Amino acid sequence: MSDKKDCAVLFIHGFLGSPDFFNQFISQIPENYVVYNMLLCGHGGEVTDFANASMKLWKSQVKYTMSVLAEKYNKIAIVAHSMGTFFAMELAAAFPGQVKALFLLGSPLKIFVRPIAVTNAAKLLFNLFSEHDYTFLCYKNAVGVRLNMRFWEYIGWIPRYAELFRESRRARKTIKKVNVPCYIFQSQHDEVVSIKSIKFIPEKENIFTTVLKNSSHFIYSDKDFQKIIHSISGIL
Repeated sequence: MSDKKDCAVLFIHGFLGSPDFFNQFISQIPENYVVYNMLLCGHGGEVTDFANASMKLWKSQVKYTMSVLAEKYNKIAIVAHSMGTFFAMELAAAFPGQVKALFLLGSPLKIFVRPIAVTNAAKLLFNLFSEHDYTFLCYKNAVGVRLNMRFWEYIGWIPRYAELFRESRRARKTIKKVNVPCYIFQSQHDEVVSIKSIKFIPEKENIFTTVLKNSSHFIYSDKDFQKIIHSISGIL
């Protein structure tokens, strides 16, 4: 295998997410690939930072990042989670010659918030998880905004959620334009993404959909995680 690093893997996290979510995936990427794990604007900071961001800003940031990578590397594989899958689809349509493959995790083509999602969010906010709780560690790595008890600041999140729902509907059309190899993994027990999202995935020869029967939005069973890694390894 050549030592020339002419290929890259771009990781795009989700709504309120964090690049740390991909730590376990990055450790499995071959050394001859350059890894770029981006942080979307408004994430990694305070509640007000997220409120002051926007879908337009995120799209612009992702497109700029892709254009820079496309100048340096021949092929780019994209691994995206949740909202990040929307951006990945758009990149595949905009840069068909540079995108090697898409790996989409928990794509929220239909959003449905289960009660457990609200419960876990409350536990994070009020710090009710045990530091030794595996679920807590997974959520802590997945959430990229420092939560606080100044509840009035969360009013600024309303426009961001409105944008998310609009983008979810738009993505149902965008995915039809994806013509590169696309591997989609939807979790059976996802707390915020309806399994009915699958009905919006078109039947195309370049799109492969897998239901992870023992996983949720942020937590993958060992068996399901290996399914994802096996697919990524088979393409890289």
